[in-house]
Amino acid sequence: MTNSIASVIIAGGYSSRMLAFKPLLDLGGVSVIEKVIETHRAAGVKKIIVVVGYNGEAIKEHLKGRDDVQCVENPDYARGMYTSIQTGIATLDETTEAFFMHPADIPLVRSETIKALVRAYSERRRGIVYPTFDGKRGHPPLIDFTYRSEILCDSGEGGLKRVLEQFEKEAHDIICLDEGIALDMDTPEDYERLKLYALSDAPGEHACQVIAAHYAVPEKVIGHCEAVSDIAISIGLHVNAVFTDAPLNLGLLYAAGRLHDVARVHKAHAHVGASWMRDIGYGRLGDVIEHHMDMDCLEKEPLTESEVLYLADKLVQESDYCGIEMRFEPMRERYANEPEILEQIKRRYDTAKCIQNKVESIIGREACYGQNGLFNPTR
Repeated sequence: MTNSIASVIIAGGYSSRMLAFKPLLDLGGVSVIEKVIETHRAAGVKKIIVVVGYNGEAIKEHLKGRDDVQCVENPDYARGMYTSIQTGIATLDETTEAFFMHPADIPLVRSETIKALVRAYSERRRGIVYPTFDGKRGHPPLIDFTYRSEILCDSGEGGLKRVLEQFEKEAHDIICLDEGIALDMDTPEDYERLKLYALSDAPGEHACQVIAAHYAVPEKVIGHCEAVSDIAISIGLHVNAVFTDAPLNLGLLYAAGRLHDVARVHKAHAHVGASWMRDIGYGRLGDVIEHHMDMDCLEKEPLTESEVLYLADKLVQESDYCGIEMRFEPMRERYANEPEILEQIKRRYDTAKCIQNKVESIIGREACYGQNGLFNPTR
């Protein structure tokens, strides 16, 4: 299917509000324009067109040697984005069934979202497919080739949105649990926000709420997850205050705490939840969640986000903070006559104690807990 899909990436604007040239800004070690290209390439799209205008030579030089990308120059870029849209789709021929229209300043869409849009289109082979997050449409839409002539012939007054509104009856919205579809970078403040999001590689507070609601996580479980997230972040902050060479990813810890039990009603919920997170594009988050029930503690290795989540989960009983002993003692009593289960409980207890010892070794003192349960090594 992706052989007949094209991606048109618009990078022809002035970046006037940003006060810097957006396509070449750094975003997690790669440029903005490369980030968008790699998203579509990772989704299997083979025909990628980058439309340049203002400062176009800089983009072409930046992408020099990439035979997998076609740079097309829009001589009329000063007249606005719509002319770049027309320039891009003018290069498409009838071997294209549908095309993405992706502004370069919305760079953190996940490749899994692109794949989901392609799958949705392949079921219909017509119309326009829009990604939605929290009930709102975002970018990039996937547009059937039959609308190409309409877009090319239109004056563009009101932009592409106004043109596509004519075909609303043929539009199809799909839910994508990807807040990146709505995160643009028009201002320096936007850019700083996107850099933090790219660094954490995990959903933020609002996105965690949306994801939990999508999977119908019970309120009782949400309360537990909030408590685990709080204590994981508290541990992370204290560790990072000392261990600055390889700091823990606090954004990842926050999301892992909030979503580690997203699939609690399912058997093997840690693996199910991890799979769900990977499916929506959060692979690192899935890896952390997968081990929150059972893992090995490697005493000599650096402390990891997975270990912090594991420990935080073992310090919380439902939504109440407690110590490791209080968490495990009821289980020991309940399964006192079942040696195989007791052995599993012992292994998990030993792992929790090992991780707590690693934390205390890093901060140089015993970990204590205040009345509110938050990690407080200064007491």
